Amino acid sequence: MKNVVKYVSILFAFTVLLVGCSLFGPEAAYDPSPADGATGVLAGIELSWTGADGASFEVYFGTSSSPTKVATVETAAYDPAPSDDLVAGSTYYWKVDTLKGTARTDGELWSFTVAP
Repeated sequence: MKNVVKYVSILFAFTVLLVGCSLFGPEAAYDPSPADGATGVLAGIELSWTGADGASFEVYFGTSSSPTKVATVETAAYDPAPSDDLVAGSTYYWKVDTLKGTARTDGELWSFTVAP
C-alpha cells in the first residue's frame, strides 16, 4: 500500500506542474491571410488569421526575418500600412503572438511577397 501512495503522489505532483506550464496557454494563431509564402500579393492587403476567442494579439511585421512588434490588437486582423508603403516585389515577414490573461503563445513566422 505504501508504494501506491507514492505513485499517486508523484502523479499528483506531475499534474500540478503541468497545469502551470505553457502547454495550457491560448491557442496559437493559425490560417494566415495572405497564406504563408504567398506571392503576387496586392499592396493594400490586410493581414488576418484565426485566433483564440477572447484573446488579444501582438503583431510583428517588417522586411526582416525577425520582424518588430508593430501593434497589439483585439481582433484577428491588422492593416500593415497604406498600400503605397508596401514596396512592389518585396518580401514581408510577420507573426502573431496570442495573449490571454497572463498566458502567452508565440506564433509562427509567416511571409508573403508583394506583386511587382
